[in-house]
Amino acid sequence: MSIIWQFFTVEDQSDTVAKCKLCLKGLRRGKFGCLPKDFSTSPLHKHMKSMHAVEYRKAEETALCEAKSRTEEKADTGPSGSVSKAEEADRYNSDDPGRKLQPEKVLGYQR
Repeated sequence: MSIIWQFFTVEDQSDTVAKCKLCLKGLRRGKFGCLPKDFSTSPLHKHMKSMHAVEYRKAEETALCEAKSRTEEKADTGPSGSVSKAEEADRYNSDDPGRKLQPEKVLGYQR
């Protein structure tokens, strides 16, 4: 979800208008009568950059730091369900010249 929604709400009566939480100004997100798929957040971003630049910049920096932190956490833990190189090597029979998978080690059952 876009950081812009930290600063805006949408009125139930007219979903084409978003209201700034900081200055209470209403901004159009699309032409009257257009479908929600045609709405845009561009006017909201422009409003924040021109009228509330400091708050907008802080929110962008915070979002960037959080995204970077999540990315680093994923890199540290690896994808879910991943196995170590040792575990992966153990799935193969080292005596087998073709190094075929041993189904009991992959699936966790005994023959």
